[in-house]
Amino acid sequence: MYDQIYSNLTFGAEHVDPVSLFPEMKEYTVYIDGISKCLAATGVRVGWGFGPAHIIDKMKALLTHVGAWAPKPEQEATAKFYENPENVNVFVEDFKGKLEESLKVLHGGIQDLKGKGLTVDSIEPMGALYLTIKLDYIGKTKPDGAVIENSSDLVFYLINEAGVALVPFSAFGEEKSEPWFRASVGGLAIDEIKVMLPKLENALNNLK
Repeated sequence: MYDQIYSNLTFGAEHVDPVSLFPEMKEYTVYIDGISKCLAATGVRVGWGFGPAHIIDKMKALLTHVGAWAPKPEQEATAKFYENPENVNVFVEDFKGKLEESLKVLHGGIQDLKGKGLTVDSIEPMGALYLTIKLDYIGKTKPDGAVIENSSDLVFYLINEAGVALVPFSAFGEEKSEPWFRASVGGLAIDEIKVMLPKLENALNNLK
């Protein structure tokens, strides 16, 4: 089962998938997609799957007995919108351009902090709406004397002191000792990112 929810939100890199890499996977791969990411429709859980007929037929048979899915008006509106691929492409390209610009500003800001000597880093974004950030401050002491013992402690410290909300990699199965985080730029204006960076810098500098 291959989740390609971000397949249309790539920049600077070509999107690849199992079947394009290994054509023999065609008979074994089910693709899952939806509109929540590429159409900025977070919360509208309209999605679909496609793949080998013998698997999809069983999925359809199962779903008829589940009784829980996106409301029918949302499904029909999505289908209607996709009947005009030009409109879809115009929206996606505009949205993708804004995400790329925001991610580049955030990545550049983190690299500037790294250049100032802060123990931070970030991975150059190639798609989606997230930046992978390293904040190597676990084990540091807060101004009130409390110790940042794990990634969750650092998350709450930055929320309170900088107004910055990050998702620690421990949310995806990594140990809480890992200093890597995911930052989303979805819904953020570039000006908001620029205002946030000095607050982040100040909060990190206050850890000893």
